[in-house]
Amino acid sequence: MSIYTDAVTAFQQVVDGAQAEYERRLADADQAITGLRTENATLLERIRELETLPPVVKVAGAVKLGTGYKIPADAIRVSASQSLHLAYAAAPSGATIVLEGAVHRVTKTLTLSKPVTIMADGEAWLDFEGKVQLPIVGKSKTSILGIGLRNGNTITTTDPNSGVTFASGSDGSLIENCVFEDFTGSWPVATRRGTGALNIYSNRDVTVRNCTFLRSGVCHIQSEKTTNLTIEWCKFEDANVSKQPMMQPVTAAMKHTRARNIHIAHNVVTGIPDCGGIWLDVYCYQYLIAHNTVTGSPGTEAKIEAELSGFGDIAFNDVTQGPAQYSIMVLDSNDTRVWGNKLNHGSAAQLEVCDDGRRNINDIHKAEGVTGEVRNVQIINNQFGPDYGYFQAHVWDKSTTPKPAETFATRVEGNGPAKWGWGRNTQSGGATVRQTRTSAQLDATYPAVARGNDPARPAATPADLST
Repeated sequence: MSIYTDAVTAFQQVVDGAQAEYERRLADADQAITGLRTENATLLERIRELETLPPVVKVAGAVKLGTGYKIPADAIRVSASQSLHLAYAAAPSGATIVLEGAVHRVTKTLTLSKPVTIMADGEAWLDFEGKVQLPIVGKSKTSILGIGLRNGNTITTTDPNSGVTFASGSDGSLIENCVFEDFTGSWPVATRRGTGALNIYSNRDVTVRNCTFLRSGVCHIQSEKTTNLTIEWCKFEDANVSKQPMMQPVTAAMKHTRARNIHIAHNVVTGIPDCGGIWLDVYCYQYLIAHNTVTGSPGTEAKIEAELSGFGDIAFNDVTQGPAQYSIMVLDSNDTRVWGNKLNHGSAAQLEVCDDGRRNINDIHKAEGVTGEVRNVQIINNQFGPDYGYFQAHVWDKSTTPKPAETFATRVEGNGPAKWGWGRNTQSGGATVRQTRTSAQLDATYPAVARGNDPARPAATPADLST
């Protein structure tokens, strides 16, 4: 009997073990199925999002308004006689609002506090009329696709219209294939905010792509305190239409301050009278300005400028057309590479690398390595044109405690033939001592062992930098 009992007990143990294993595997399978369902839902959501977006068009500027985007079946449609504000208020989070191809007049601020996509079916324009100082304020993740936006009022300095604003909370927003026309910008503005047709503040991962900006009163784009801002394949024409008497501190095609990891690439900039082109200022960190074409205008200070910033690349830009005081300027900025650019025109110099002695950098940015002084600047494989004032390239320290140029230009090589101004102030208010050098002389000055040894750089170079 004991043998039989032992056998039954052993068999029951096997059965129980198999049952436990079966239940464990079933639970694992249920968990895996739940995970797959979650992944599938996420994937379907991403597919739906991607279906509404056309592939990146590698031509600067907007293509054709209201085309190229797939309209979801459950989209909320708005005719010209209906209120966009009411449609937005009634829309659930994540909805798509589609504007009829017509002119939609807006007379009060549209605040976007929940995520939506706004697109058009046909050529649709949002005309902001009356004293609408802030036409659109984005405070959540928003996509604006294929729409024209314009100020319906005359550009004046006394009745400013600050343009479209993406503020804190609008992380991940996309502005694509849009046209911005005739936004005045506010002037003067103590906070330096609200000067652009498009203003981007205190957010991250915002992308502006394939947009056209026309006739802006002060700036086309103005940003502050952004992270991972991308501006690519856009077209900018005629900034500073309000003809401000002085460009400082904000007037430019685009002006960016306190930006971390900002990418500005493949854009075309024209019409920048008495102002700047692409201008980075005050604590911009890890920046890329590449493959842009910037044409100067009478009174242009610099077509491209990095000021009080650090750890960036100014590369493969074409700044050969149009007058300017400088085509490229690196002012009080450290760990910057200027390479592969084509330069011409500069009533003072085509390339200016200068330290003027300012050190107004706060402790946070000092800890990141932005020093407010010129150091570790590399000037490599640039081509200079025949039209210049004093020098084609000018590298010098004009601070009250000047350093030899060799101490902050750590690598100079492979540049085309050019007349270089190389020197420093002797003392505060004293005479300036400059030596005239050639590219070949500078190539010989820098030891071969130093070439190719880049300083430590926290910013990764994008794969398409050399294309």
